[in-house]
Amino acid sequence: MQIIKYILKLLAFLLELIMFGALGYYGYKAGKSPFTTFSLLILLPLLAITLRAISAAPKSDYRLQPNIRIAFGQYVKKLNTKVPIEAKK
Repeated sequence: MQIIKYILKLLAFLLELIMFGALGYYGYKAGKSPFTTFSLLILLPLLAITLRAISAAPKSDYRLQPNIRIAFGQYVKKLNTKVPIEAKK
């Protein structure tokens, strides 16, 4: 049973890394100029890491209530589906 817990923790950690990488990729593709491209590439994952550390980390002092975390997650999911990424030429 203990090994399953470790596997699930590892999976959760890997999914967080994938999410941060996807945000960086989105920032890279969403930028119009080289400055905005690399700014978004750095700032979007940094913002997500900061928000996660403050409000969603398991040992955070300011952890959000479960129902607020779920509502926030649903809002972000809807927001992400409305923002198209234009292909770079």
